[in-house]
Amino acid sequence: MKKAVTYARKSYYTGKLSDQEVIGYQQSAMNQYAEQHQLEVVKEFSDVNYTGANVDRPSLQALLHYLSTNKIDQVLFYSVDRMGRHNANNIDLVREMLDHVSSISFVSEGLTFDQNNNTLDVVLLVLFSSQADSFREIHGKKIAAAKEYKLKKYKNFNGCRLQKVHPRRFHMKSP
Repeated sequence: MKKAVTYARKSYYTGKLSDQEVIGYQQSAMNQYAEQHQLEVVKEFSDVNYTGANVDRPSLQALLHYLSTNKIDQVLFYSVDRMGRHNANNIDLVREMLDHVSSISFVSEGLTFDQNNNTLDVVLLVLFSSQADSFREIHGKKIAAAKEYKLKKYKNFNGCRLQKVHPRRFHMKSP
């Protein structure tokens, strides 16, 4: 049976799901994929509250080190955007990992990379990575707009700052 490792990532903002639920869901999907493809998952890696914009994530770095020191056949990611949200970084990561493993699979996209990738596979990686990068930029703009709205909502009023103490009541606090 071929050996595989998995990598899951949860960024800062994922709605109402807990860290364990998000990582658990990704691991479950990857384990199911491994079972269907007769792979033995020998180690699971995950990063929580780390952006996919860069590769400076503890478990991702541990995964890369693990691949260089152990005989592993395949790396599983839940999706391209869980590996990362930066196009160039994703391409570099795939190249680096393929120096140590036979293949890399992205479960939700149904995409697998190996040493003999054709041009279409590389184009698909670039497209999925670009989509993830674009989503990161849009998400960042939404968060900035929400912070700006919140600041405007609680602006000074006649030299006093409005403070929300109850969902429907405000009281004035002197400067």
